Formats: sequence, C-alpha cells, structure tokens
Amino acid sequence: RVRGDADLAQARRYLPAGLLPASAGKTIEALRDLGGRARVDLALHADAAAPLRYSGAAVLDNVHVRVGDVALNQIRGEVSFSPAEIRAERARATLNGADLQLSVLLKDLTGAATYDVAVESQAVKAPDALGLLLPVDVSKSPGLVRGSIRFTGPLAAPEAHKVTGQLELVGVQIPVPFFDEPFRDVSGRLRIAGSTIDLEGMRARIAGDAIALDGRWTGGERPLLVFQLSSPDLNIRHILPHHVSPQEPWYEGLQVRGKLALAKATYDNFVFTDLKNDLILDHRTWRLERFSARAPGGGTVEGSGAFVDRGENGTFTVEPKITGVPLQTVLGWFDLGNNEVTGTVRLIGKFDFNGGTTEERRRSLNGAVSVRIDDGMMRRFQLAVRILSFIDLSRWFTLKLPNINQEGIRFRMVSADVKIAQGVYSTQNFFLDGDDLRITGAGKLDGTTDDIDFVVAVRPFPGIDHAWNYIPILGTGLAAVKNSLLVASFRVRGPINDASVMPAPLSTLSEFFYGALAIPKGLIGLPPSTPSKEPTSPAPAPAAITK
Repeated sequence: RVRGDADLAQARRYLPAGLLPASAGKTIEALRDLGGRARVDLALHADAAAPLRYSGAAVLDNVHVRVGDVALNQIRGEVSFSPAEIRAERARATLNGADLQLSVLLKDLTGAATYDVAVESQAVKAPDALGLLLPVDVSKSPGLVRGSIRFTGPLAAPEAHKVTGQLELVGVQIPVPFFDEPFRDVSGRLRIAGSTIDLEGMRARIAGDAIALDGRWTGGERPLLVFQLSSPDLNIRHILPHHVSPQEPWYEGLQVRGKLALAKATYDNFVFTDLKNDLILDHRTWRLERFSARAPGGGTVEGSGAFVDRGENGTFTVEPKITGVPLQTVLGWFDLGNNEVTGTVRLIGKFDFNGGTTEERRRSLNGAVSVRIDDGMMRRFQLAVRILSFIDLSRWFTLKLPNINQEGIRFRMVSADVKIAQGVYSTQNFFLDGDDLRITGAGKLDGTTDDIDFVVAVRPFPGIDHAWNYIPILGTGLAAVKNSLLVASFRVRGPINDASVMPAPLSTLSEFFYGALAIPKGLIGLPPSTPSKEPTSPAPAPAAITK
C-alpha cells in the first residue's frame, strides 16, 4: 500500500509496465500536457498465478491537462481507479476562465472500453462550447453558453459518441456556410438527445432582421428540420440557402417542414404583411403551401408556389389568387411601375420563371392568368390618348368625351385571359367597361421589349344602345348612327409608349368584339367581301338616338 504526494507529469512517465491494461494506456496517452500534483492512496496485490491487481484514489490539486483541443485547468476533485475503470465525480475545473463541474467514468478498460463524461457550467464562452457541437467555425462568436451536456461512447471510436443535454445560448453567433449572413444574437434553449435537437424559444437576428424559432432537428442520412418561425420584418432571401454546390449530397437529402408567420415580409420587389405559409423542402424543391398575406394598400394574396433549387438560378412556379390588391402594387412586384392606370386587381392563374436578375426572370416568364381590374381610372395613358385623338370628335360626336389628360377616364372593370410565353403576353378577350368608353382588344405585348401588336375596338358612350337595325360605315374602321360614333377599330403596333395607331376594318373584328361591345354584328352594314346585287328596297333611314 502506498500513500504519498505525486507529481502527475513524472508519475505518468514512471508508471510500471503492465500496471495498466492496453486500452487504459491509450486513454492516458490521449491526455497531453498533464501536470499538477495529487495525493495518492494506492493498494497493490501481486500473485504469481494472477495478473497484478490494484485499486486506489487520487485527490487532484490544481491539475491541468489537454484532451484534443480542449485545455482544462485548476482541476480539483477525487479520482478513483482500478484495472476495470477510472471514475471522477463532481470534480471542478476551468475552461478559459469559466468554471466547470465534471463527472468522468471510463469503464470496461480490460475489454470494449467506453467513456461517460458529463459537464455542467453556469457560463462558458460560446466558442469553447459550440466548437464541440457544431461543424462550423465559431472561433469569433461572442456570447455565453450555460447548462449541462453529456458525452458517451466507445473509446476506440470517439467519432461515434452520443451527446445528450440541455443548453441555454445567450447572445451567440452561428455562421451557416450556405447563408449569406450568420445568425447573430442567438438566444434560447437546446435540448439534445443524440441526433435529435429541440429548439425552444430561440431568438436571433439575420442581416438585421429579428426572428423567433421553435423546432426540432433530426439527423441521419435524410436529416429533417421541423420548425415554426415568426418575425416582425424579414427579407425572405436571408433564410433561403445560397452558395450550395450541386455536389453536396447533404442538401439533396435535407428535408424541411416549417410554418412561417411574418408581420412583414419582403422578397425583391414583393412586400407583404400578415404573411402565413407552410414551407416544405424535399429533394431541393422548396414548396409554399397554404400561402396567405395582405398587400400594402389593401387586398389579399393566397395560393401556393415552388422553387426548384437546381442549376445556377433555379425555377419558380407560382399559383396566386389575388383579391382587391391595388394595380400599382401588383405592377411594382414585377418592376412594371405605371401611374397612368389605377384600380384593384383580382387575378388567378399559374406561371413560372427563372433567372438571377429581374430582367432574366421577365424574359423567362411563362403561364396563364385570368385578371380583372375593378373601379379604376386611366390618367394620361399614352396609348389611350393616341387612340382617342385619332377620332375626330368634332365630326363624329354630338356628345363630348372627358379630357383624358385632365379628368381621366373612369372604368368599372377591365378583364382579360392572358397567356404568357417567354415574357410575351397574349390575349383574345381584353375588355374595358365604363360609362364613357367600352373597349375590347386582342393581340400581344412583348414584356421583354415593351412592343405591342393589338387590334382594338372602341365604343364611346355605351349607354347609347338604341338604334335602327342598320348602321352605316363611315370610312374603313368607323360606324355611326346620325352624328354619334357607335364603334371604331384600330391596329396598334410598336413600342407601347410610342405605338402607331391605324384604322382597322370592322370586318376584322371577331364575334367576341361585337358581343363585348353589345352590338349585334348584323346591325352594322359591313361591305361584302364579293360584289353583290343592290337591295330591292332602300335600307331604312337611321333613327334618332336616345341617351
């Protein structure tokens, strides 16, 4: 039996051969920079027919040691040891000045040795704690971590360890490689159970935007994140992954199931309030389900969407339902600002686009939508001015249209079914209905060049709807009753802000035009396509028009 005071650095060098089993010897070798003193009480028993047996205890006093990259100092406590195990309970130490309480158990040293290490602290610097848990560089992270954590596993394979515990983060910073900005001022609780981490009451900032997060992370071949995220004001770009290499297999297997509740949300030109949405990620496809939000200035947006994150820029698919949103807001989303037309929009449809810039997305836009604009006004709308100024009002009107440059023209409704192909918009049933004008149109608008090619029919004062059953044609694209113009048709071509406007024959108008303008096609005396005989009796003279 030996009792005494030992210098641990020297004692380690002079341990008798065979005193420790091979596995325990490897454990001792892992302890680097071991130093300090200990009071030792050791009992040895030797028998010629059996291995050396021993048991003992050591009271540590201001011991220091390094295990891997972790340096512990001022270690105090009692360690008991035998050939089968080494145990220390409620030992004390410091880690870069932070106080720790340790419990260590190394057992089954003569066989498949395992370790069980528990650490508890009221305040550890964030790099010292998170560096053991996260595969990212947190060396510059501010903040503190407190709580308890436990590591267990086989000594022969430290990488196979299991971690459990409860930690509280206070003001730490966590960089995520595929995000443009790190998560700053992270505070909240982590509950760790192996590959599962529960996030409770997490608060953070990303690029200045505050978020609140609760959820669960489950690791494995196909890791899964389930979460609920809220924010008073968030740029959605900040929570979408960037800089992800297509060769990274973890992203292919990553799954996300989340719920967003954002008081205000932005994405490029899109701005929403009171946004609620279910977010799903599977095989690099982000899906938005049960989307609902309010638009600035009024109205709601509902629907669904998807973002396929493959290739350089990915592909967006959107199925919106827009109700009562101001037209200027909708145009602003697509960088198509225009103050010449107002109203509230109702829209439903589906479209997709891709590209890294607004211009690229505009050129790649495809889809089909039905749109209606209610209770609006055209103010100084250049194209409408050119069309209306083409009509000689002093000659053809006994009534007077409002001056579009000064008063504007109010309308009850504008509607169209629109198909979009590579940024080119086309429709066969454009319709504007108002007290002063009724306009129909068909054609296309190239959203990439702002060139227009449309056939337009105009009926001023649609309230004048009583006429005899024959309306004479006055020129190529005009028809009138007495001195009041009934309908005029035009071909509009060129840049939308400087298009050429030419009369178009009324015979080119489709059945839709006449139906929308509430004019029976047979009411207008269209010239025959081939010569025909004169009628046997003259056509009745036009009757007076009542307003």
